[in-house]
Amino acid sequence: MPRQNFTRAARLSILTAFCFLIMVVASGAQIVSTLGTMAFTESNVIFDSAGNLYGTTQGGGGGNCASFGCGTVFELSPASGGTWTFTILYSFTGGTDGQAPAAGLVLDSGGNLYGTTQNGGGSAACADGCGTVFQLLPAGGGTWTETVLHRFSGGIDGSQPVAGLLLDSAGNLYGTAASGGASTAGVIFKLTHSSNGWNETVLHNFIGTDGQYPESALIRDSAGRLYGTTAQGGAHSAGVVYRLAPTSSGWRIALLHDFTGGSDGYLPVGTLTFDAAGSLYGSTQGGGNKKVNLGSGLVYRLSRSGNTWRETVLHTFTGGTDGGLPSAGVTFDAHGNLYGATYGGVPAGCDSFYGCGQIFQLNQSAGKWGLGNLYPIPAWNPSFGGLTRRGTAGNLFFTASDFHYFDFGAVYELTP
Repeated sequence: MPRQNFTRAARLSILTAFCFLIMVVASGAQIVSTLGTMAFTESNVIFDSAGNLYGTTQGGGGGNCASFGCGTVFELSPASGGTWTFTILYSFTGGTDGQAPAAGLVLDSGGNLYGTTQNGGGSAACADGCGTVFQLLPAGGGTWTETVLHRFSGGIDGSQPVAGLLLDSAGNLYGTAASGGASTAGVIFKLTHSSNGWNETVLHNFIGTDGQYPESALIRDSAGRLYGTTAQGGAHSAGVVYRLAPTSSGWRIALLHDFTGGSDGYLPVGTLTFDAAGSLYGSTQGGGNKKVNLGSGLVYRLSRSGNTWRETVLHTFTGGTDGGLPSAGVTFDAHGNLYGATYGGVPAGCDSFYGCGQIFQLNQSAGKWGLGNLYPIPAWNPSFGGLTRRGTAGNLFFTASDFHYFDFGAVYELTP
C-alpha cells in the first residue's frame, strides 16, 4: 500500500497495531507495539490522570469465539522515547463474563474501569449471549479482576449493548441496549450499586415511533437529563435525537429531531456533543445527497429556541474527496473546530483499490461552517471509534479497523 500524505504537515502516529499485516501509514509514522492476533476495534479511548490510555477490541485475546477471539480490554502506557507499552488487562472467554466489547470504557475516581460487551453473558435468548455490563478492578501486581455487574437476558431488560456507559458523580451507570425491551426496540437503563450488589432499572423502553436501536452512548447535562440517538425508528424510520428527563413520576422522553431520511440525515449512530451554549452536534451515516445508496451523510447542529429544537446542517458529504458515511460522531478542539471521521467516499490520495477513510475538520467563519483539513487514514473502509481530544494542543486519539476483512485494528494519534 502506498504511503499517504497529510495536509498541513499533520503527523499521524500509530500507537499500537493489532494485525497480521503491518501497514506503512506515513513518513515518520510509528508502530510502537504489535499484537499478533486479530483485534478489530470500534472503541473510543480514554485516559487516566497518569496519561495511560484504555480501550477495547472486539476480537483477539483468549477464547475461541469462532476463531476470531472473544475480545480484550487493553492499556497503552507512555514509555521512553515517545513509545507506548501495550498490555492486555483482560481477555474475555465468551461465557458468562461476556464477549465482543464493541464500545469504549469509563473510569471512576478509584481507577476502576466499566464497559459493556455486545454478546456473552450466558443467556440462551440470544445466539451468542445477550451481552453484559462489566467492571475491571486493579488487583495489584499488574493484574485486573473482572466482575459482571449485569447480564442481559434478552427480555424486558434489553440485549446487545453496543454503546459505552455514562458514569454520574454518585457512581451510577447509564447506558443503552440496542435491542430487547418490551417492544424489542431497545432500552435506556441505569445500574445502581447497593449493599445487595448492582441493580438494573429500565428508564425507557423504545417502541419504534419514539426511536429504535439506540446504538450511541448517552451524554448528560447539568440538570441530569440524558441525550442520545437511535439508528432507526421515528415517524420516518430514519432515526431520532431524544432527551430523557427525570420527573416526579419517572423518566420522560422527548424527541428533539425526527429524521426524515432526506436532506436532514438518516441513520444517526454517533454520540452527540454539547457546545458551551447547550446546542447539540452530531453526524448521520446516511442522508444528505443520494450519491451512495441512501446518501453519504452529514454533520448537523440542534439549537434550542424555547421548547423547540431546530436542525442546521453544517456539512453534507458528497461521497467523493470529502468522504462519506460518518459514524463516529464529532468532537470540538480548543478553537471551536469540529472533527469527525468518515469511512466511505474516495478521499484524495487514497489507493483506488484499497481506499481509505479520513478524519475531517469543520471550521466556522462569520457564522458559517465549511470543510477544513482532511487527514486520510490508510485502511480499507475503516470502522472508527469515537475521537478523544487530549491536551491543549488538541491532539486526537482514536481507533480504526479494516471493516472488510476484520483483520486490522490500530490506535492512532493525530497532531493537527
